[in-house]
Amino acid sequence: MRARGWAASPPAGDSGAGAWAQGLARAAARGDGADDVVAVAVRGRFVGVVAVTESAAAHAADRLRAQWAAQHTVHDAADDEGNGGKPSAPRVLARSGDVASPSGASLARSYRWPTGQRAAGVSDGRAEQRPAAHAAAQLRDGQVDVWVGGMNDADAVRCHAEIAVLLGVPGDAVRIHRGGEGDAVPIHRRGEEDAGPRDSTAARDAAADAALLAQATGQAVRVTLMTADLYMPFAQDCVVSVEGKLAALDGLSACTVAASAPWAHRPAQALMLTGMAASIDPDHWAGDTACRDVADMGDATAVPPYSFGNLYATRDTPARVATAPEAVLCHVFAHESYMDEVARSVGIDPVVLRLRHLQADPRGAALVLSVAERAQWRPRHAPLDGRAGDAPAPSPKGGTAAKDGRTVPGDDKLRGRGFAYARVPDAATEAAPGAALDSDACAAWSAWVADIEVDPANGQVAVTRLVVGQDIGAMQQAPIPPAGRADIIAATHALLGERPAIDGAGARSSPAQGGGQLAARATPIVDLVPRPAALSATWPLSTASASLAGTTSAPALLVAGPALTLPAAAALANAIHDATGIRLREPPFSAERVHAALQERARRAMRRTRAWWLGAVAALAASAGVVATILPWRAPIAPVDPPDPTLYSQATLARGRLVAAAGNCVVCHTAQDGTPNAGGRAMETPFGAVYSTNITPDTRTGIGQWSYAAFERAMRQGISRDGHHLYPVFPYTSFTRLSDADMQALYAYLMAQPPVASAVPPTRLRFPYARPLMAAWNAWFLDAGSYRPDPTQSTVWNRGAYLVQGAGHCGACHTPRNAAGAEKKGAAFLSGGMVDGWEAPALNAQSKAPVPWTEEALYTYLRTGFSAAHGVAAGPMAPVVRQLALLPPEDVRAMAVYLASLNPKTGAAATAATAPAAATTVAATATATAAAATTATASVAATATRTAEARDSMTGILTGAGAQIYQGACAACHDQGAGPQWFGVKPALPLNTSVHSASPDNLIQVILNGVPRPASPELGYMPAYKDVLGDAQVAELLHYLRAAYAPDQPAWQDVQGRVARLRATPYHYAHAVREDAGGNTGASADGGH
Repeated sequence: MRARGWAASPPAGDSGAGAWAQGLARAAARGDGADDVVAVAVRGRFVGVVAVTESAAAHAADRLRAQWAAQHTVHDAADDEGNGGKPSAPRVLARSGDVASPSGASLARSYRWPTGQRAAGVSDGRAEQRPAAHAAAQLRDGQVDVWVGGMNDADAVRCHAEIAVLLGVPGDAVRIHRGGEGDAVPIHRRGEEDAGPRDSTAARDAAADAALLAQATGQAVRVTLMTADLYMPFAQDCVVSVEGKLAALDGLSACTVAASAPWAHRPAQALMLTGMAASIDPDHWAGDTACRDVADMGDATAVPPYSFGNLYATRDTPARVATAPEAVLCHVFAHESYMDEVARSVGIDPVVLRLRHLQADPRGAALVLSVAERAQWRPRHAPLDGRAGDAPAPSPKGGTAAKDGRTVPGDDKLRGRGFAYARVPDAATEAAPGAALDSDACAAWSAWVADIEVDPANGQVAVTRLVVGQDIGAMQQAPIPPAGRADIIAATHALLGERPAIDGAGARSSPAQGGGQLAARATPIVDLVPRPAALSATWPLSTASASLAGTTSAPALLVAGPALTLPAAAALANAIHDATGIRLREPPFSAERVHAALQERARRAMRRTRAWWLGAVAALAASAGVVATILPWRAPIAPVDPPDPTLYSQATLARGRLVAAAGNCVVCHTAQDGTPNAGGRAMETPFGAVYSTNITPDTRTGIGQWSYAAFERAMRQGISRDGHHLYPVFPYTSFTRLSDADMQALYAYLMAQPPVASAVPPTRLRFPYARPLMAAWNAWFLDAGSYRPDPTQSTVWNRGAYLVQGAGHCGACHTPRNAAGAEKKGAAFLSGGMVDGWEAPALNAQSKAPVPWTEEALYTYLRTGFSAAHGVAAGPMAPVVRQLALLPPEDVRAMAVYLASLNPKTGAAATAATAPAAATTVAATATATAAAATTATASVAATATRTAEARDSMTGILTGAGAQIYQGACAACHDQGAGPQWFGVKPALPLNTSVHSASPDNLIQVILNGVPRPASPELGYMPAYKDVLGDAQVAELLHYLRAAYAPDQPAWQDVQGRVARLRATPYHYAHAVREDAGGNTGASADGGH
């Protein structure tokens, strides 16, 4: 019998190490037609079904209803498969001097490059359902035979090693049959072919699944892997963060670089889910010659090609392991864009700045000089003049005056030029015996000057001329062939989001740098540079750089090599900034992005020029409040019959469910011991209690008679269906940012829920906060309208900002409010607030956390409710994390990207500052979640060493009653390295944000009320001590915790009084909510609060 297998995968983008299959309904998997189901196989985190037919296996896998829950227990480095095997700390690629020693202003920037993974649509969760790979396996007489298609020699070697380790058999017992059909089990049926795997591991995934299922059942098993099931950890972008200290003479006196990129290869999914990935030698699955070449080039290009007296460069990829091919492009793009930004910040010409840091590379300097002279580059020494960017000034004749003195026709086009340079190892060039990898004999240099025109009416960028030069260590190679010119043009069009239109046989498709569908503009002039024997005496840079000219012998024509198009992106980005003042730090540079940025800059300019009438607007807004007291109601919207839920598609309802989860609707709209979404929860404010409304589709007490227009008005303007104003405790000031599609989906989802008849108590706030005055409040504080993307930021950043500022309404808790109860703006955004007696800590640069929040730490915390470097989500944050668990991982990742950008401590400077003590540094938390526990333990030791003197002055507190209470009630769970790991996680108090906060409220709440319902059960529960410890005892414990774990912070005042007040305040337990298979909500079985 030829059985068919189907493996259940974790959620797309989630990591195998962070997911356990819970609640497997094996009986349900068999269900109807049980005779067709052979077996349900579970090994570690691998779950699979074997059936007689493929459809039966797929349906049985669906009926398993595996609930993937995050794993929070501390695991060692051998169990890091969820992190793709990534190391626990970045590798140091270059270190010289002391990057922290120079003084001067800092300039920190981050650059991003989209990978093919993101371009393929994996990270957005919309993978197309089609076959990606097929494999079959059979175990017979101790021999393992695997048939698989679409696998090259390197993948076959990896597959062989993986299956031997996975099944625990000797290597010579495994045979891989590639292509064609096996005698025992055919790979393909008639008319069925591989559709082409989305990544190089798809075939190995299918082969490993088939082998594991064949071993579990003892039968021959065939597996089809669908594109929507491809396991793509770290389907993210390449990112490079650069920070430097500016210097007037040399531009930069210190430079710190931190590079990150997804891997190009990984172990098969079955190995990762079974915990066997660590048993594979990396050389088997990522260490072949091609991978080592890519890895070497990635390392080499991550280090800037310039000489800096103080340099620190790191990369988060292990040695020998290849990252996504876009990593090299990102490295060059980041270095060259940053050099241009530095030059403009300190008032040094971009070419001159590069030459000052190329003293140790005369051959590279000679190429820079040659290309600059051919382009007739005119030095520019003026820094930014205060305008938005270094935009061209209007010409007296109506045209644009170019800053290099070129004659420009009298039109409205914006013109600019940009320079970029690259040096990379040439893996294709055989070095001379004894030559180092980075020697001139096996290196390649390239330099570009790009001249562009930008049409401000539509943002279209036209490249008018490219001056390109390249040099390779192997002098005997041929000149740049015609195909090289085609590569240059194709890369340029791709970066602009256009399709290249190149005549001749040299035309070829470009990499996924843009992917736009715009028609190509006119083909630019490409000027390939022959290096002159001597520089022109009349050229402005020849005198200043005479010492660099003629230092190397040169062929008559620069030759072609791997670095040819690497400077393209930075040259274009620098030219666009030169023309428009807009800095784009992520390709592609499409017309839509440029136009949006130009419009945004125009809006900012308009706001500045019209500042004089803001006083009149304020006066008008104030008068609106007076009018509102006379006309307190807005026009009502007529009631309608509840819409038929069957009118909405399942896709719309699923989208609405995610919007509701992001908005955490059920927590606020559920009373204590009440029915979900039926309202009635009392939310205390300084002006009185506000009761949440019933948002079920009940026609009498809920929103059943609300039309979509009424619903949208309430969400965007804070006006109820009957016309009365809503209080901003309901965060319509954030929900107004929702897109129309998300708003409509949320309406559909709420209307499809079961109606619940439940009247809520009326809200009555004391004067002057009556509803009629909310008209004036809205006029002053409501900024209505959907989220407007920032064109200078990446797509991921904008997605995160949309979720944080909109549906997530993070500012409602984490932003302080003014006397009128409105969220403060500007630097106060996400700088900390209070809610339900809990402090919502600052998420921006004002954070008091002893360890800076990094993107990875934020992602882990929001996904799981725990970060080893920060602590456990408790109080109002626990239900938020439970709801965020319903979101796709890529959405949570986007939120982490955005939030991390608000805290400059998470950049390259944080990595450099902690570099001397990498083993004990908290900056290691910027790496994988798997290493967070080790980092936290090391940080505890570092904290103890750093604050030893401070503790000496607190001997009385550290040995008094508080210490005894701690030892008796807390130490078993919180002392790192002391005692057994009883259950759940073991939060490190020295790194806990609450211990370092200016207020003890959060610690008081946790001590009194415990953590009865954590964000997920795996975290473990904390008991409440409200009925065990008195106010004085709790105060003693708090004084001890502050002195022991935050001795560098001032002592808390009036602690016992705060304990008494919070003890007397009713404690709101977050409502526990479950979802049935259809996504409907209901009260959980425990139902407690």
